[in-house]
Amino acid sequence: MEIWIILAILFTILVAFLLTLYILYKLKTKSQGKEPAAYDQKIVRDYSVQWEIDQRDQKRMQQRPGGKQTGSLGLRNKQLDCFMNATLQCFLGMDEFCEGVLKEVINNDCSDDEAKSDEDLICKGRVLYEFKKFIEEYKARRLSAESTKPLREVFETLFPSHQQHDARQFIMELFEAIQSEKNSSNQQFISSGQKNHKEAWEEYRKVSSSIIDDFFIGMYETIIECQGCHTKVSVYEQFNHVPLPVTLNNSFKSFESFLSDFGQEYYSQFKCKECNDLKESSLIRKIVKYPKCIIFTFERLNPGNNTKISEFQDFPQSFVLPDPEKDQEDPGKLKFTLNSIVNHFGTLRNGHYTANSLRDNQWYKFDDEFAGCLSNKLVKSNEAYILFYKTESY
Repeated sequence: MEIWIILAILFTILVAFLLTLYILYKLKTKSQGKEPAAYDQKIVRDYSVQWEIDQRDQKRMQQRPGGKQTGSLGLRNKQLDCFMNATLQCFLGMDEFCEGVLKEVINNDCSDDEAKSDEDLICKGRVLYEFKKFIEEYKARRLSAESTKPLREVFETLFPSHQQHDARQFIMELFEAIQSEKNSSNQQFISSGQKNHKEAWEEYRKVSSSIIDDFFIGMYETIIECQGCHTKVSVYEQFNHVPLPVTLNNSFKSFESFLSDFGQEYYSQFKCKECNDLKESSLIRKIVKYPKCIIFTFERLNPGNNTKISEFQDFPQSFVLPDPEKDQEDPGKLKFTLNSIVNHFGTLRNGHYTANSLRDNQWYKFDDEFAGCLSNKLVKSNEAYILFYKTESY
């Protein structure tokens, strides 16, 4: 009888031991991002209640007067793809850009019949090829559960499946990939040999002529003045987004003030060619060319200490600034109109991305597969992370 008691005790200890191992394994895989999908779905449920959902508006999404379909379709989230889905919805909301992509002639060495090996995925023209194919399917409303898979696979090395990723980083990598496929050189353009920014821009376009350059690339001018001999040198470089500071109590000044005061003077040590020595120099940096679509990113996320600032930051739906490409004899203005927003909910380790996008004068919300009309008063939130503005002469 005592033997059976001992065996029962040993069996109980074994079961408890195995159960402990299982719990530890689940906790470890969750912390490593192996099982964040369930949490990602929870984020969707938790934050979707913040939106006004009017089911009657869904009919308006399907068909507009004249037979024009809005194309407001959701995208499947299979492997924590919300960072990609949200950014793609922002690009899809830019009709002129999408039309430009669809007109691209792609010298692509890849085909649908080729094996999806690593070499195939990085062959010449692959990213733009898959991006164009995805837009074609979306506009034709032929989306399937696998529509985003080829594009997702292209970036698998940089953005492994089943892990959290940064939507801004995805945008930058997408831009860089398309530019490198279309251009002979993908190095940062820095020039100081031109007389003005127009000449600098012409030189830049000679080496970089992708669809990304057509729509998303602007140019800075940095004026460096030696405090010894007062020689001035202008240095030109391109940009694809403008970072915005995040302040507490929404104390961030207006976009107009921020961009107008962008060229604040500061001092640093630079080697002056005329003095042939390291001299104290003044620097002024300003935007001399705005892109057709300018991207602003709130500096909410700090991977260094794994923190996020969720303080509400106000931003305008439109604003007007002087056009730096015009001269005093022919002054002009640019109008900036908010077109799309990438929102980030949650934390750096466990978060979720959604998008708000303006299409056919109606705001829509996109939460992976879900797509619905959005009230104008709910377009802004304290989760706004990336802002897309269209620019046009005014």
